[in-house]
Amino acid sequence: SCVSGGHTQDDVDELRRQHQQQQQRGASDPAVAAADESAGKLCAQDYQEKLAVFFPSSGSSTTPAHPSMDFVWRDYCPRVFRRLRAAAGIDEADYMLSLAGAQALRQLNSPGKSGSMFLLSEDERFLVKTMRKSEMSVLRGMLEQYSAHMERYPHSLITRFFGLHKVTPAHGRSVRFVVMANIFVTDLQIHRRYDIKGSTDGRTVGAQGRAKAADGDPGVIFKDLDVDMRIVLEQPAHEALMQQLAADSDLLKRVGVMDYSLLLGVHYPARNFTRLSLE
Repeated sequence: SCVSGGHTQDDVDELRRQHQQQQQRGASDPAVAAADESAGKLCAQDYQEKLAVFFPSSGSSTTPAHPSMDFVWRDYCPRVFRRLRAAAGIDEADYMLSLAGAQALRQLNSPGKSGSMFLLSEDERFLVKTMRKSEMSVLRGMLEQYSAHMERYPHSLITRFFGLHKVTPAHGRSVRFVVMANIFVTDLQIHRRYDIKGSTDGRTVGAQGRAKAADGDPGVIFKDLDVDMRIVLEQPAHEALMQQLAADSDLLKRVGVMDYSLLLGVHYPARNFTRLSLE
């Protein structure tokens, strides 16, 4: 079977451990993470910037030796993403440790139809998603408007992107990936997850999905027609939510993105269950 970017599943399985090592070494190396967040306002060049560092397996004056094959690490728009991380209150050292610590990233089952690989950091704070070249181009094209929006609306419900990278092995396919916030980082167990698009066409998990959920499968993501509850908010909270949804939708309209949905997690306080792993 084929997955993102023309990779076969066998290719991905074979390269997975090596690419994780390369991603982690690239993310943790100071030569790559040297963007200066205090250098003033962003300019047009920051949205086009691309840093490339060669990592030979034998090491160099600026990179450590490593057991993988030679590779090139590319960091896209580093100052922009550094500012986005800072705005989200993410410490740079914590960010690097989450992605480049001693523990390997964990692979998750893909919840979508894109065929992308999803990896979870050990502390479950960050998701790493592989991307097609066309997907990366879309994100880079909207990055200036996106970053301005996130600065203006710190409580935006749009996915928070924290890094955009590419790893190119000396003898292998390039892997492009984006680092995102995991919104379900909480000590509370998320009993149900809903992917809501505002549509009814095929928007149900069906009997098979409901059966899995009844058996305790935490990976089932319900859809619009599966919503069997009414959520009531206090008036100020309702108004704030509606205003934020309107502002976020307006951004997506301006940048020409229409395939989006609202991800909703529900915790039932009466259910005293031990928190389950996202796996």
